[in-house]
Amino acid sequence: INRLAAFVLMREHRFDEALPVLERIQKLDQDEWLNFALDHVTTLAALGRKDDAVKLAQSAFRTGTGDQKSRLAAFVSWLGPPASAAGDTLIGTIPGITPQQRTHWRLRFWLAANDVNVSSVAIAPHPLLPKLEVDAHFHPDEALVQIATTEPDALLFLGPEVLTLFKGEALRQHNEAASKPIDQALETLGLPISDLNAYLNEGAWSTDVDELPLSIHASLYAARSRSGRVPPAEKARLRDLARQCDPAGGFAQRALATWPVV
Repeated sequence: INRLAAFVLMREHRFDEALPVLERIQKLDQDEWLNFALDHVTTLAALGRKDDAVKLAQSAFRTGTGDQKSRLAAFVSWLGPPASAAGDTLIGTIPGITPQQRTHWRLRFWLAANDVNVSSVAIAPHPLLPKLEVDAHFHPDEALVQIATTEPDALLFLGPEVLTLFKGEALRQHNEAASKPIDQALETLGLPISDLNAYLNEGAWSTDVDELPLSIHASLYAARSRSGRVPPAEKARLRDLARQCDPAGGFAQRALATWPVV
């Protein structure tokens, strides 16, 4: 019951009601709660409790695994002061982590500067990925050009949120060459391509889209807010929704801040 309630309340942006439910899950079963740790951190951030969100993310990082660790560390940096190195410090505690892997973490989660030296972080078999990640943050048009000639498997490293943002850009620019590998990558990640296209093109919100994580909702709202088919008042509403779904200042908020206004 608590799991279902948390799932529904998060997707309805009822964060004040979601918080006690998430706290109950944490108290009842720590292992189960780890599946909701990112939602718990997001909820605290949405309620303006950023310091508590950072402390919770740091605590969950210690017992988290794999990609969850990377995401929790990103939350720590996103929620910290500008240019916060706190998340990078956490990443540095992972046994065996290399300097190149740490730089790639900063690139993936939009925490690297525009002038980062990408030549030192080439990732076999995708040596051009670091440049694509930098362009994805600061030069989306250049990134689309590169995406059009990049194997879908390499695009997986960008993550579903960034791929969703670029799906919107490819549709806005009628760029079929870029849209095709993005679709293949998103399909590999298990996202419902036809439903994403229906929302980005027409604003049709489906059950399958509703069940996606809040971070992808944020990317969808941000991407559609850039569509030429959307009137100004609706653009503003969509950007507000993107910020509600991304209260930590992650992928969607950074795209809205750094991409050229259209």
